[in-house]
Amino acid sequence: MKPITISLLASALMASSLAFSAPAADTNGASRALTREEVRADLDAWHRAGLSEYWRGNRGPNFDSPEYLKRFALYQRLRAEQTATTAP
Repeated sequence: MKPITISLLASALMASSLAFSAPAADTNGASRALTREEVRADLDAWHRAGLSEYWRGNRGPNFDSPEYLKRFALYQRLRAEQTATTAP
């Protein structure tokens, strides 16, 4: 299998696992399934933070690198903003 195909399959698997296995906590702390829109918003934040660039090729990112940590912090801020704007 070509290297690009493997990374695309890994990305698709990661995105699909977010859609089906990542429960979200509601205001009472109980978990619930994510909606399609929430999954798409999460993926959009992931791309806007630049984290998708770290998952190209056969190797994963260096989770300890300062650049990756900076981008992950941006991703978390974007997600918090999305959550705040969609909260009732």
